[in-house]
Amino acid sequence: MVKLILIGTGPGEPDLLTLRAARYLRKARLVFAPLARSGESRAYRTVKEFLPKDTQVVFLPFHDQEDFVALAREVVEAISSGHHKEAVFLVLGDPLLYSSFFRLFSVLRTLLPDLTLEVIPGISAFQLAAAYATLPLTQKEEVLTLAPATLPEDRLRALAGLSDTLVLYKLTALKDRERLEHLAAAFPLCLLGEDLGGVNRLTFSPSSFEGISYLSLLVLKKHPPHGTIPKEGVETMENFEFHNPTRVLFGKGTTDRVGEVCAGFGKRVLLVYGGGSIKQTGLYDRIQQNLTQHNLEVFELPGIKPNPTLSKVREGVRLCKEKNIEVVLAVGGGSVLDSAKIIAAGACYEGDPWDFFIDKSKIPGRIPLVTVLTLAATGSEMNHNAVITNEATKEKLGLGHPALFPDVSILDPENTFTVPKDHTVYGIVDMMAHVFEQYFHKTPETPLQDRLAESIMKTIIEYTPRVLENPKDYDARATIMWCGTLALNHLLEAGVEGDWSSHDIEHELSAFYDIPHGAGLAIVFPQWMMYVLDEIPGKFAQFAERVWGIPRANQSDEELGRAGIERTRQWFREIGAPTTLREVGIGEELLETMAEKATKRGPLGSVKKLKKEDVLAILRMCL
Repeated sequence: MVKLILIGTGPGEPDLLTLRAARYLRKARLVFAPLARSGESRAYRTVKEFLPKDTQVVFLPFHDQEDFVALAREVVEAISSGHHKEAVFLVLGDPLLYSSFFRLFSVLRTLLPDLTLEVIPGISAFQLAAAYATLPLTQKEEVLTLAPATLPEDRLRALAGLSDTLVLYKLTALKDRERLEHLAAAFPLCLLGEDLGGVNRLTFSPSSFEGISYLSLLVLKKHPPHGTIPKEGVETMENFEFHNPTRVLFGKGTTDRVGEVCAGFGKRVLLVYGGGSIKQTGLYDRIQQNLTQHNLEVFELPGIKPNPTLSKVREGVRLCKEKNIEVVLAVGGGSVLDSAKIIAAGACYEGDPWDFFIDKSKIPGRIPLVTVLTLAATGSEMNHNAVITNEATKEKLGLGHPALFPDVSILDPENTFTVPKDHTVYGIVDMMAHVFEQYFHKTPETPLQDRLAESIMKTIIEYTPRVLENPKDYDARATIMWCGTLALNHLLEAGVEGDWSSHDIEHELSAFYDIPHGAGLAIVFPQWMMYVLDEIPGKFAQFAERVWGIPRANQSDEELGRAGIERTRQWFREIGAPTTLREVGIGEELLETMAEKATKRGPLGSVKKLKKEDVLAILRMCL
């Protein structure tokens, strides 16, 4: 297998870009660089100081190139003669050059079937990131060209002639719809998305290109026929990559494997837990005994709150560094697990762990992480998410990063027998809300994802009464626990764009008022549903019919959807969750402040882009 590493450089801030790519450049043994008409390209001059002295550099004449087969053979010869497994390509921020590279890449794929591509984007090369993010939308052999929509039309026509797919950016500079409609009519390959913000979901994976996703990009494709301006974008499920590395040990008695599991990662363990309930139930003594049997040295960080705080995370990071911790063991619910994830990552970082929530690319990795789940709710035991509250700024922020998947998670349903009723209810609301966030979306043609989500929701609804009536019903607890894990282990979101605005709104409630997360979601979600009903009435009607079993009779989608929303609110009340802000002691005083903070990084959601005034309206509906 041969791997190509594509490094973009551009006229903006090339040094910043090359520093991010430095680890690839410093070990590069084969580099392909574009040959400029004037000789050495700026791309090569920018990065050559990073290259080892014995690096082989091959200059390729991309400009005015027509024979890409000959060019591809030259590349293959250079790779084969040196028995290289990796090669670096340098590309400038010129749309034509990007198009040339992907045309070359399509030929290389026929000569090297096992060829793989990794892209290292940078601030001065967002076009490259866009090209890579858009690539899964097309066949990988197609040619992508990127260009500003403000280019003269003859230039755009020339680029379109070279391309299978044309991506236009700087759409906001166009100002008016007439220009968009003109572009649609002018080219034989156009499909224009009406919602310039929503169309980002067609081109970006938020976990991979966060920050870039706010650039207004438009994908112009050959099919369907040009000139149409659909409301919901390309009619297809989104491409996706699914990978979940967490090993799950599920079932009765699996708690007793905790020492064996931790010992596989190291001898010095940081035990992270909450307010002491694990001591009252005997779980603490059981785990300590098991760790001792495996000759592990244990240090402790107790006191994690239900809305986990940055101060405790900082304390845990300090302990990891002072005590040379080799493995973090989290015993508790989602708050404990989320804290442990950031602690494990912070142990490998010289700065403040809050930096991760501002720029998650700063996460350097982490030390090993093992979890023992005691509350079915967040799914943190099998996902890469974490949510932490900064007490000083009253910000509650979440992030997702591949490094935050636990190594091993122990799910013993018996550890949930002693969870109080209110926390059991809030956990159930949380897992239902996770399914809602991934079920209500505008991505078309997702029948399997819909059925998976509906089966989890219906199972939760069926088994909740059993858990509440008999907290020691093992089968019911086991079913609810596994539902919570599957609700947010990234399986349901594969191929769809979730919304997540209700979670963002609730984070403000729990950051300002420290209410249970599940309680806030039970309040917010039905009102969000009602607020966006007219955006996807068919999906809400499907929800009402399939999940709640409400017959359609002669109802419209909107009427049926509204009935399903009301049944959801009623169910929350039946199981003991609040459905209004006043029930948890929250009035109007800070609603506007919370709406402003919720949207300070931009509009929320994807079903409907929620601005400050939208969030404020939803919060007022919650009173």
